[in-house]
Order: sequence, then C-alpha cells, then structure tokens
Amino acid sequence: MGIGFFQQDQNKEGDDDKKKDDGGLFFKRLITSNYDTVGERQNLMLRSSREIAYSLRHTYPMTVLEVYKHMSDLGFRAVYVDGELMWVMYDRNETDI
Repeated sequence: MGIGFFQQDQNKEGDDDKKKDDGGLFFKRLITSNYDTVGERQNLMLRSSREIAYSLRHTYPMTVLEVYKHMSDLGFRAVYVDGELMWVMYDRNETDI
C-alpha cells in the first residue's frame, strides 16, 4: 500500500510492544556491557536512576521506576548520597591517567 502517517504510527507502536516484551533485555545488555557491579576504585561511578533514564531517552526511553527495577535485578548496589539514591557502577572501559 502507500506510505503514510498511519504506517509510521504502527511502527512506533510496534517498537513500544517490543520494549514491553523483552523485559528490559536491551537495557540489561547495554548496562552490563558497559558497567560492572564490582571493580577498581578509579572506575567507580555513581548514577541516579533519573540520570540513567535521561541518558537513554533517545535510544531506549524508560521511566525511573523501570530503571530502578532493572538495576536491582542486575545486582547493582545502591547508596544514598545527600538523600538521593545513587547506583554504584564500575566502568568497564579502562582509563589511562
């Protein structure tokens, strides 16, 4: 048939369905390929669920609660810094200082 707005809306809905069906598989692969739950002190990073959701807004939009759930499932530890919950993450990329 023809190309139109209806077909674009269908694709958009299909993408949302994929996100719901995969159980956060894309998010989990993305996080575990870049970050570890343990590591060296120089690779330590603290990120809030809001920061993680914001950084993924264009590639894999998620809510803060979804990020919290998936990070907990992956075994990342959380600490409070100035009253805000922060995820303890270790960057897998080695940095040369």
